[in-house]
Amino acid sequence: MKPACVVVAEDAKDVSTALIDLKGHNDAKFAIKSSGHDPNPSHSSTDGGVLISLNRRKGATYDPATKLAKVTPGGSWSDPIGDMQKHGVDVVGGRLGLWFHYLSILVEVTR
Repeated sequence: MKPACVVVAEDAKDVSTALIDLKGHNDAKFAIKSSGHDPNPSHSSTDGGVLISLNRRKGATYDPATKLAKVTPGGSWSDPIGDMQKHGVDVVGGRLGLWFHYLSILVEVTR
């Protein structure tokens, strides 16, 4: 698959801007790619459409008071695992879990 162009999003505002620009083009094809490890080509790319890449949005932050982590979608499992280890927190998840497909999420973590 070969996209017509690639938008490399630095933050959520870049993604929002790209989607707003696409809104007026009902026939425009697009895909949002997180880290790109999904084995199904059509899940993270588009042929002739716009590819919105999230690969620069990596890592995680952790709030010990609420025990919540904010995980960004662009990296691999090693990114949040490394960030959480600094706080003594383990990360549990599946290889192809859908949660990495969101722009950012909150995950309750336990010590």
